Amino acid sequence: DATRRVRIGLMVGALAKKENLMASEDEITDRTERLLAPYSVEEQKQIDRGRVRDYAISTIRNEKVLEYLESIQ
Repeated sequence: DATRRVRIGLMVGALAKKENLMASEDEITDRTERLLAPYSVEEQKQIDRGRVRDYAISTIRNEKVLEYLESIQ
């Protein structure tokens, strides 16, 4: 359900901000490069790196929130 996904996304974002669970530049760069690695140089030229970077930031944040939630159980 779309409404549920939006609510969860907002809660994850709020928790990440409150607990300072943000990705470092090194983490973002590393994840971005790993996401792009399977593609050839020519294919990488066609990929929007900004979108890949945004995806990397989002996934790292989500992983950090999950780790945080698991640590407080």
